[in-house]
Amino acid sequence: PLSDRYFSRTDMPVTVEGYVLERRSSGTVSSRFAVRLTEFDGERVRDTVLLECGYRSALQEGDCFRLTGTVRDFTATDTYDEEEALTSDGLIAVLVCADPHDCTVTGETDSLRLTLRRFNRRLCERLRCTVGGEAGALACAVLLGNRSFLSGETALNFRRVGVSHLLALSGLHLSILVGILEWLLRCLRAPKLLRVAAVPPVAVFYLLLTGAAVSTVRAAFMVTVLSLAFLSAERYDAFTALSLALFCILAVTPYAVADLSLWLSFSAAAAIIVFLPALSGMLGGRAWRGLPRPVAKLARGSITAVATGLFANNGVLPLSALALGSVSVLSVPMTLVMSPLMTAALFLGILTLVFPIAPVASL
Repeated sequence: PLSDRYFSRTDMPVTVEGYVLERRSSGTVSSRFAVRLTEFDGERVRDTVLLECGYRSALQEGDCFRLTGTVRDFTATDTYDEEEALTSDGLIAVLVCADPHDCTVTGETDSLRLTLRRFNRRLCERLRCTVGGEAGALACAVLLGNRSFLSGETALNFRRVGVSHLLALSGLHLSILVGILEWLLRCLRAPKLLRVAAVPPVAVFYLLLTGAAVSTVRAAFMVTVLSLAFLSAERYDAFTALSLALFCILAVTPYAVADLSLWLSFSAAAAIIVFLPALSGMLGGRAWRGLPRPVAKLARGSITAVATGLFANNGVLPLSALALGSVSVLSVPMTLVMSPLMTAALFLGILTLVFPIAPVASL
């Protein structure tokens, strides 16, 4: 029903006011933004739509604008349904502005969400300038969840070999961040209660900084429940935490049920919860008799890390096949190869942000 207001004016000139929430992509000849409209042809609204500029626009997050443009219909091909993809992100229509003279910046607005997005963009620019080129754009996508700098060719290559899920922020990214925090607090000799209590605030901050994607919300929610269970001396049940995360996400954003990333994220998490305990039992103490303790610990951790990626990948394969119509035969072996490399890239990205110097960036 919200979309009908816009589609009834398809291909007709409309005048709107609003502000930019997020830069979705920026090419040499066009730009795309997620924008919140406050006025549509004189009518007060509060809708989120996709703004397509037929030129390289200088709009930034938080910029208020007034423009004249047109509304176009959603497009669809054999492999891509624009309506499904956009509405799952809460974007209910597509607004087109073909001429830069038809768009005027009228000021700026502010909110916690926009402040964090600006901070995210500043970090991305710092990372891109330090690393440089497409590698810098990839670092921004892997660490900060900002894919607007990533070329279409790189994204296509990830899809072709079935590892595009590695570009989506998930439990892997959050667990590495929490691991680094744990290590730093251990070096400072912080008590265990403090180390555990520090996890939820860091998880929520990372969640807000990176745009609160469904997979990150799920991971942040589960790690928060885990921390609270430890602090209250209660038993942690992973399936209960997973179910509660799903309930809360759909209670706040019901349209997320149409988001393929929600299905993929929760399927991957469920597969890990089901199969990882069986592997942990097989990798008990007896399997490492005769090996030095550090060697056994490293071997057990490496096998667990690789197996976790494999379980997650197998959990999403059926859904990927149903949604996309095909699955790359390289998906499983490339996930095993790429997961350790992406983990290293994530860690090095954090180092580069902290120490933006050439020797670190070159790694």
